[in-house]
Amino acid sequence: MNAAEGSPDLSFRQQQILECLIKGYHNKTIATYLGIEVVTVKMHIGVLFKKLGVSNRTEAAVRGLELYAKEPEPASCDLPERKRRFGTRRASVAPRSRPMPQKRTA
Repeated sequence: MNAAEGSPDLSFRQQQILECLIKGYHNKTIATYLGIEVVTVKMHIGVLFKKLGVSNRTEAAVRGLELYAKEPEPASCDLPERKRRFGTRRASVAPRSRPMPQKRTA
């Protein structure tokens, strides 16, 4: 923890994951876009909980918003803004990093 400001010292990757938590992304989505395994995301989230002094994702997101209101822009998780499903039949799907596999015809 940084004694001068009372804020935790987060690594670049932890800052990225915290921003993704603030935006409401699931572990699998974070892992896909950051190019890491889901278990690695879970490990970083566990470390974030300890450093931020929280016990769940919502508290972490709120604490992150409080920290970034006082500090410069956090490291971006480079994900598109999440679209809400209100009033639509299907949610918009974020662009895939790889093209969809083509169906084989016999």
